Amino acid sequence: MAEWCANCDLANFDDPEHCCAINLRAMMHRITDPEYPAEWQYSNGGVPQCSAFVRDGAPEPRCDRTLDMFDMSDAEEEE
Repeated sequence: MAEWCANCDLANFDDPEHCCAINLRAMMHRITDPEYPAEWQYSNGGVPQCSAFVRDGAPEPRCDRTLDMFDMSDAEEEE
């Protein structure tokens, strides 16, 4: 938790309406319970990791299949 949650944008404990509940679910449930967070996994090397981790200050990842990824200024001039 110290390595992942302390550096994650989702761990907003100042705003209870928008904070991450993954670590709370991990403390409340056993690893075998269906409610245990699936986001907490082990990598192929056996290192614990959180699949929902968002680095502090990192921009949101963008889909490369959306039009806003491409400069459309030339297309507007042609019309």
